[in-house]
Amino acid sequence: MVSCVDCSCSNTPKNKSLGITFHSFPKDSEKNKLWKNFVNKPNWTPTRTSVLCSQHFTNECFDRTSMLKVRLHPNALPTIKVDRLKYVRTFNPLQLTSIESSEYQDEPLPGPSIKTETDLVINPCTDDTPHQIHLERKIMDLVKRDALRTIQIRKLHKIIWRQKKVINSLKTIVCLLKNKKLTDG
Repeated sequence: MVSCVDCSCSNTPKNKSLGITFHSFPKDSEKNKLWKNFVNKPNWTPTRTSVLCSQHFTNECFDRTSMLKVRLHPNALPTIKVDRLKYVRTFNPLQLTSIESSEYQDEPLPGPSIKTETDLVINPCTDDTPHQIHLERKIMDLVKRDALRTIQIRKLHKIIWRQKKVINSLKTIVCLLKNKKLTDG
């Protein structure tokens, strides 16, 4: 079974359904050195079977023109670090452009700021540690779960309301039948 040398994710049906692909280290010695530096394991050299998963590359690195195969562009370099413990995606700071020079320097809106998942992956705050990013993702997941539970509760309330309505109508029918002395009780 194939597994990523950096984050240890493997070629499972779940990962296949998520679209995770695995890519061999380049044969070019300079690119191979850059990939090896990205993995950052002391005294480690990539073997012929060493691969990195697609989670470590941005979408621009892929050639998806083929219907059968996903390929990396020849100049593709891994830039996204995936934390081994919690699989938190963070960018490699060596490959980032300065966030301060970005055109997104608007004043913050009043009230609490909630980062979306794409903000965490595409525009990470330089002060955020992987642990903070992981916690923010957990908060987002909990907010989503809360919204789904609220919807489920509303649906259950409607079902209960309908059942109470049916019970009340059946009670009235039973009372009418008792009044007409058609039942024994």
